[in-house]
Amino acid sequence: MTILPKNKGNMGHASKMEREDIPKLNIVGTEFRQWMIQRRLAKHWTRKDLANHSALTENMISSYENGNAIKNDKEMNKIRKALEK
Repeated sequence: MTILPKNKGNMGHASKMEREDIPKLNIVGTEFRQWMIQRRLAKHWTRKDLANHSALTENMISSYENGNAIKNDKEMNKIRKALEK
């Protein structure tokens, strides 16, 4: 899992050409994040509970829920399987 850095420095002031050179990252979408949170809360699970059931870390779960994680199919499948039990 890759966690995105906070927007620091002058990235907001980069020229148009510089911004076009920056690759777009495939971030976890809002739909998956909302589904994940709703399912976790419906099970009365904490993030730690979901981490234990999915064999991921609590920090990884937080990153997915907060939209700071880049999509990783293996991790997302572990989350889906844990929440669909």
